[in-house]
Amino acid sequence: MKRTIMPVAGLVAMTTLLGGCLMQASIKPEEFGKDKTYALVSIVSSKKLVNHSSDQSGSLTGLVKAVGSEHGFTESSVHSLNASVVKIRKQFSGSNAFKLMSEKKMQNNGAFKALPSGEITTKWGVIPLTTVSAKGYANVNITDRDEVAKIGKLAKALGVDGVIVTRIDYGYGFGGVNVAGLVSAGKHKAIVDVTVIAYNREGEIVWRANAREKSDEGIPSIGEAVNFRKLRPLLASTAEQAILKLLGNLERKVTAI
Repeated sequence: MKRTIMPVAGLVAMTTLLGGCLMQASIKPEEFGKDKTYALVSIVSSKKLVNHSSDQSGSLTGLVKAVGSEHGFTESSVHSLNASVVKIRKQFSGSNAFKLMSEKKMQNNGAFKALPSGEITTKWGVIPLTTVSAKGYANVNITDRDEVAKIGKLAKALGVDGVIVTRIDYGYGFGGVNVAGLVSAGKHKAIVDVTVIAYNREGEIVWRANAREKSDEGIPSIGEAVNFRKLRPLLASTAEQAILKLLGNLERKVTAI
């Protein structure tokens, strides 16, 4: 069976904006330290993978296709999102900038249980945007002022110094050369945008940062076929590298005071 993904430039632009790549980074180092505890309450992603390829593989149709079951076709980011949770928590738990509230304790809290989760569709202007949360985590819309206003209360209800929300936008890009002007031979690489925002008990932003990471490795490809099954592990590990970069920068700022 043959299915297609229509790459849309507007989707890439919206993902970049809402994912936080246009947000101004900021850190309040005094809000962090080994005596501070934060809860990682939200891990969300755009529902679909983003095609970052500028040249649609030199194809005649301009479509990115996955042909046959062997390519594990899916434009959903849910597989990569859930695969990323353990990796993300490992990095947050190992940070020297704060202590991380246990996942089980957080998930058993009544205030946390009341948060929205799963798949949620909002609008960017008139265009619907769908996000999904990782299993066991809230779906907090960082562009919704009403939701953000509740963040401080959540930190108090959890008994922590602050809460962290994370958005991950998974995507891929193709690099290669044309063959006879019809198809391309090359590799698809994972491209991941990560935004992290931390709020204190008053609901103030004390850490806001974003990063884009591209995998060193790639999945060999000829023509338009994208092997999503093989791409998924690269997406998860690339997201982890982006988180590690952001945490490293936070730790340097905190230890400098």
